[in-house]
Amino acid sequence: MTSLATLIWDASVLYHPAHADRIDVLADLASPYRNVTTAAVLDELLQHDLRDAATAGEWLEEQRLDGLAEIGLLGLWLERLGAGAHHRGEVTVAVACEVLHGTALLDDRAASQVMRAYGLTCHGTVWLAHDAVRSGRVGSARALDGFFSSLLADGARLPFASGPEWGAWARHNV
Repeated sequence: MTSLATLIWDASVLYHPAHADRIDVLADLASPYRNVTTAAVLDELLQHDLRDAATAGEWLEEQRLDGLAEIGLLGLWLERLGAGAHHRGEVTVAVACEVLHGTALLDDRAASQVMRAYGLTCHGTVWLAHDAVRSGRVGSARALDGFFSSLLADGARLPFASGPEWGAWARHNV
């Protein structure tokens, strides 16, 4: 049996779909993968009363990070990310990526740059959608225009101004 590639989810990717009641679309886009997050990320979502919305459908599993190896990595990534209270979720995502040999899924450009500089693979929401279209799981980019319009209306910061623009942007930039 082959194992699924693992995506490690940060709050930056979960917040807007959960808040806009579109987590079902996000979970569907991620269905071919093993989907994991951390207690710190879930706590961040709980602060906004979005934990239950983000985990609806039980598509995300929580990764424990309390072993000796993980504790050492937490200190290392706290230093690398210069993490105050704002980046604690990203720190645990980086640790989970190392432990599980997974891919970080986050929409935080600064944290992504640091993680990549230290050899981790990072992608975001647009990559996941583009992956679904490219692999044929979604029939066309247009099928996701409404999803991205919802995220933008909810305040998501994306590299395009409207939902219908996402497909063209992704074709040239992902």
